[in-house]
Amino acid sequence: MGKGIGRWAALWAAVAMAAVGCGGGGSDGAEIGAARVNTAEAVLAARDAHPADGPGVDAVGDLHPSLGDGSTSSSLAPLKLGETAALRPLASSSFSRENTYHVYAANGMRKLLRLDFVNKRYEMLDDTDRVHNGHSTSGSLSEDPAEPGTYILGTDRSVPNDITSRLRVSQGAVVGGFAFEMPEFSETFYAWAPFVGANDFIVDPAQLDGDYTRMGFTRQLPNGSSFTSLAALRITGGGRTVEACAQGAVQWAQCTDVRRYTLSAAAVDGTWTATGSGPYNAFEFRVARIGSQKVWLEGGLTSGPLPSPYRASLLIGLASSPNWPSTRYAAVSTESLWSLHDVGQAAMRSLVRQRQGGYQAFPSVAIEPEKPVAASGLRSTNGAWLIQNGVMLVSVPSGIDFGGWIDIGLARGPLSAEPASPLNGTYRVFTTNGQEHTLSINFDAGTYVMTDASGLAASGSFQADPADPGTYVFASSRVSVVYNTARFRVATDGIVGAFPFATYGSNPVSYKTMPFTAARSFVTNRTELAGVYDILATGGVWSMRLNAEGTAAIRQCGNADCTGSFSEVWSVAAGAVSGQWIFNPGGQTFNAYIAKFGTRRVLLSSFETAMPTVPLSLGPYILLGFRQPPVGYSNAAWPTYALHTTSGTTFGKATLTHSAYSEAYLDEAGQSTNWSLTLDPPTSYLPSMRSGSIGGTLSATLTHNGELFWMFAVGRGYAMGLVDR
Repeated sequence: MGKGIGRWAALWAAVAMAAVGCGGGGSDGAEIGAARVNTAEAVLAARDAHPADGPGVDAVGDLHPSLGDGSTSSSLAPLKLGETAALRPLASSSFSRENTYHVYAANGMRKLLRLDFVNKRYEMLDDTDRVHNGHSTSGSLSEDPAEPGTYILGTDRSVPNDITSRLRVSQGAVVGGFAFEMPEFSETFYAWAPFVGANDFIVDPAQLDGDYTRMGFTRQLPNGSSFTSLAALRITGGGRTVEACAQGAVQWAQCTDVRRYTLSAAAVDGTWTATGSGPYNAFEFRVARIGSQKVWLEGGLTSGPLPSPYRASLLIGLASSPNWPSTRYAAVSTESLWSLHDVGQAAMRSLVRQRQGGYQAFPSVAIEPEKPVAASGLRSTNGAWLIQNGVMLVSVPSGIDFGGWIDIGLARGPLSAEPASPLNGTYRVFTTNGQEHTLSINFDAGTYVMTDASGLAASGSFQADPADPGTYVFASSRVSVVYNTARFRVATDGIVGAFPFATYGSNPVSYKTMPFTAARSFVTNRTELAGVYDILATGGVWSMRLNAEGTAAIRQCGNADCTGSFSEVWSVAAGAVSGQWIFNPGGQTFNAYIAKFGTRRVLLSSFETAMPTVPLSLGPYILLGFRQPPVGYSNAAWPTYALHTTSGTTFGKATLTHSAYSEAYLDEAGQSTNWSLTLDPPTSYLPSMRSGSIGGTLSATLTHNGELFWMFAVGRGYAMGLVDR
């Protein structure tokens, strides 16, 4: 299934990449229309006759018990007007019609995909006349934190080399990849394949007229060999006739193999049937409105000439145009690659997502100017044909040396306006070695630079942990342990994790993985400082009040006496760095920042100077504080949270309830350990703090604000974490 070389790497960097499967094949320009689709497909009612349905009474899967393989039972409600197969109607589901798409997959599957962004679920409805008759598979729909606008389709279908089933959405279309069942095999198994879906189709024949450039991918079954095709098409006569040049990239005037088809009236779902002469010259297609563009969609499982009794096809055509917009696309290919393509006027640059996370950048390749070919708007790179319209990008190989593949892209925006990942940027890092660091991180490229207070920088790459979505792993030459606990997770304007920092006071310098909290948005206006902060600090816990007048009162708190008056008044002055505030108790000063995590305010400080409450002792010190909730708000119940936590030398998952904390983690030796605490009730004077004990012996202090989590435990030191979202 596919040729043995990853084509983007081969074209742009001459880097050999193993593709999925086996087989091969060359270009078949004579393949104009696939034979009539043999599979039946459910048809949605006309959009005008049936407006979008509101949320239904049953969530996904409520009426359909799991079958254990990602499918659901076939207990389906009666048909709705306009639906021709027994699929659960939208009026009885949590999916609105506007988020339901007809899907064309590269393995010949024709599906219905329903997306529920409110409840974060999806449903992929199977073909209705095959072994999965009437079944559907559903799962979670979650946004990729490293690639905003890309959604991960949770599935328990295990597929080798799956790059993680995912999709992107635009006006009228979705493009993505999914683990579909393989067609025409006696046993059920799954294979990853790219797909394109649409939900707005032309039913007026007069609107079909125009020139199209259509690219296709076909896999022959059951031997698995594949080939791609290129054809120029014209629809004329008010949607009555299709002309196709079967010779690929030649001028219309020189085309000696022009085939003509008569179009039938469209079905209610926008399907058109083209009929020509010969046994294999009837095919079905739709023309979708995607953004402001017309897009030809065709494909399915078809019968064909021997020795291959079946062909699985996906064919996509774009309306021909001399315009060539500069656009960034998120793209998916039949070679199990998810990429970002920056397509300019004269060059194209790509970032290819790695299976472990992050992106590998490839050099730019030249885009040749348009040539006088039958397919208007066609351009080429070294070994590939390209068509694009600012909404979609399609590419196939221009020679047999690169095998059979197709690459499908959905626009993320024009290059001039395309934002990089919103997670990219520079964060201020606070850790337990007493130093402030800066972390510059690029989620598009998967790279970082960690710089300490002296200016010494450590750089490298990071990758997503495929076994733990949302967790990233730092690659660092400073790490030489069995299990790399230098990991992190991302929150709103913040990062929490661990990194191999320099050990305080070590000479020569040694490194140890330590936990950190990082932020990039800070309070710079004095009037926004006001509030009472519960602080977990080296040496104890505090409550500190900051008022709107720019003064702060502090008293070390460990008991109910904290409800009395504050005994020390400290002045507060703006520091030399934006967002930095200098606290002066009349002697030794220290710096702190009030970070913004969404609507939350968090006090952060790392320093080596003497602690004001312990004036004769030098650092390292760390202050971590949560602003207390408004008066009248109670968080005494401490709702149950799932967390990821790190102590630096450990990384794991935890559960926090009103009465207990339990954690399962791996240490640097790769050993798995379970650890739990019994929590005392919260107090009125430190409402975000809890004490934890093991067997009645006090051993830890915990604090959280619904998103961030900090803990100091005897024998373990500090732990930091994020609530799972």
